[in-house]
Amino acid sequence: TSTEIMRLGEDKIAEFKGNVGIGTGAPPNALSVWKAINNDFVAELKNTHATAGQSWGLQVCAGTNASDAALAVENEAENASLLYVRGDGNVGIGTTAPLKKLDVRGDNSTWALAALSGSSEYGTGLQLYNSHTTVQDWAIIGGGASKNYTFRIYDQTDAKYRLAIDRDGKVGIGGTNAEIVAPDTALHLRSSTANEPVLLIQNTTADANSGELQFYKSTTDEAVNDYAGKLSFYFDNDAAQKTLGAKIYSTAQSVTDGAEGGYLYFSTMKAGTEVVTMTMKSGNVGFGPNSPSYHYMFSKHASADTNILIQGNNADWLWQNKNSDGSLLWKQNTDGVSAMTLTSGGNLGIGTTSPAQKLHVAGSVEIEGHM
Repeated sequence: TSTEIMRLGEDKIAEFKGNVGIGTGAPPNALSVWKAINNDFVAELKNTHATAGQSWGLQVCAGTNASDAALAVENEAENASLLYVRGDGNVGIGTTAPLKKLDVRGDNSTWALAALSGSSEYGTGLQLYNSHTTVQDWAIIGGGASKNYTFRIYDQTDAKYRLAIDRDGKVGIGGTNAEIVAPDTALHLRSSTANEPVLLIQNTTADANSGELQFYKSTTDEAVNDYAGKLSFYFDNDAAQKTLGAKIYSTAQSVTDGAEGGYLYFSTMKAGTEVVTMTMKSGNVGFGPNSPSYHYMFSKHASADTNILIQGNNADWLWQNKNSDGSLLWKQNTDGVSAMTLTSGGNLGIGTTSPAQKLHVAGSVEIEGHM
């Protein structure tokens, strides 16, 4: 009994009855091509049409939903998926259950699941396009000699770099494209807009706690006067030089366990020199360059008087420790008239700055009551 296997029509189209095998007598699929071959491909489909735009390759028509497999590429043992195209268009590499349009999975043999390589001086990148409501296109770019080999996030819609990380780990945010790829510090924020950049630390919990900004000096060689942290304020002078304007910083007063202590300093620039303006130490507050040993302490000046000014709506009053002779003056600063003077020798003058006796009154005295 004969069985018809193939029928060739007048249009040279072959119609096969059953599975067809090339290199195998038991083809498991409609067409099975098996070949033990070294350093070559089992099959090749080649379109020799020479006209550009008309030389097409292979078309696979299969799949209607996520349950179908439109294309499957496996290893020779058929126990590991290399490439899988699901019927709904999701593509899996290393998985037959791709969850997204492209799902790449690996094992514990490597952390790198994908690699993009290029040779452009501007680096190698990945473009992200989205046209929902408002068009906003982004790119992730790495390397490139002309961009200091930084990792960058690029806003293609506005043609601006938004973030860059250089080879030393310094992060740049904001500024011009040339500036952002050259951060000067571990975190460098730039802006040419008024009242920017702003650094916001926000906590939204319902309790009484909040976030904090920490400066931590961690060392095994701790010592008194070690700096714990600095907050510095700079501006450009008229010679376009970066200049310190003021600083807040802390040092260790004691590093003994159970007896720790710290200093907090406030300094400002005066005539081009940094001067400590206020110091806090162990609950004491010092004004001027001193180490306060009392709750409130006003330091002496080498060549100037020490002054405390109390301003009012109608007149200003001044406590003044004279540098020349150590006397203490209480005077109206508005017109400079001294109301009271206490000398270093203990004489008290009213209406005079040079009391000759323990009590020296220059002017009339009115007494109500007994004397």
